[in-house]
Amino acid sequence: ELWAEVRHAVEREMAVRLADVLVRRLHLFHETRDHGAAVAAAVASFMARVLDWDEAREAGEVAAYQATIKRAKP
Repeated sequence: ELWAEVRHAVEREMAVRLADVLVRRLHLFHETRDHGAAVAAAVASFMARVLDWDEAREAGEVAAYQATIKRAKP
């Protein structure tokens, strides 16, 4: 189910950032204790295949998402 939702967000809703998918589309940032950190790399890898990202873009998206999580912690 997660992969279908990610594909839908990318292909139908034009999501192009990992944070957009995990925060706004899937709500994992708000609904999971780890803010979606456990699936961030896997979702980024999936998005990389769909969006034809290179390794640097994929790694950058994961790093940016990890920074988003870090900013949210008190």
